[in-house]
Amino acid sequence: MPVHAQPFGDFVAMICLVCDEQLPAPEPQDDGDPPGEQAPADASPRAQGRVPTSRPAQPRRPAAVGRSYVRPILFTLSAGLFGWSVGLVDAMGALLPAADHGAPGAVGAALALGGGYGTWRVLSLPGVASIVPAGIVGRAIATVFVASVMPGLTPDLVQVLDHYGAYIGLDSSAVALLAAASAMVGGLYWLVDRRFKAMPLPVRWLVRVPLASALVAVVLYSPGPR
Repeated sequence: MPVHAQPFGDFVAMICLVCDEQLPAPEPQDDGDPPGEQAPADASPRAQGRVPTSRPAQPRRPAAVGRSYVRPILFTLSAGLFGWSVGLVDAMGALLPAADHGAPGAVGAALALGGGYGTWRVLSLPGVASIVPAGIVGRAIATVFVASVMPGLTPDLVQVLDHYGAYIGLDSSAVALLAAASAMVGGLYWLVDRRFKAMPLPVRWLVRVPLASALVAVVLYSPGPR
C-alpha cells in the first residue's frame, strides 16, 4: 500500500500489509499513476495474505425433545402383569424368602459364583493366560477349585455382616436378600433382555416377561419378621 506524507499528500514510501515492513517508493512513471496508487486486481483478504479469523455461522440444531418414559414403563408393566397371570412372579418370588431366611446359604452361593467368575476372568487376561498350564482346561480346573473353596468363608463373612451391618441396619439376612434380588434382576437383564433389543417388538415383549416378573416379585416381596 502507498504511504503519503501529510499534509501535502506526497508519495514517499510503500508498506507491506503482510509483513508490516516499510519499502522505498518506486521510481515515478510517465505513463500513469505510481504502482502503489493502482487498485489491486483482487482486494479480498485472502489475496492480500490475510485469512479471515471469523468462522461462518453454523446452523443451529433444534432443541432436543425430552424423552418420554411412559411407553417403556407400560411395555415393562404389561410384561410383568402377564408374568403374574401365568404364575412366573410367584415362582421367582419364592427365591427371595429362601435368601432372606437362609442367609448363610445365599452368602455361600454368592461367594462361590463370584469367586468362580472372578477367577475365570482373571485367568483369561492376555498376560495371565499365557502362563496358565493346560490352557482352557487349567482355567476350568482353577475356577472350579476357587468356587468350591469360597463357601468356606461363609461363617466368617456372616459374622462380620451381623456385627458391623447393625450400625447401618443391614445384617446378613438383608445383605443376602439384596444380593439375591440384584443377581436375579441384573442377571436376567445382562444374560437375556439386552441381547434382544434389535428384535421386533413382539419378540422383545416376550423376552421382557422374565425380567418384568422378577421386578414385580422384588417390589411385592415383604420381608416380615426375622
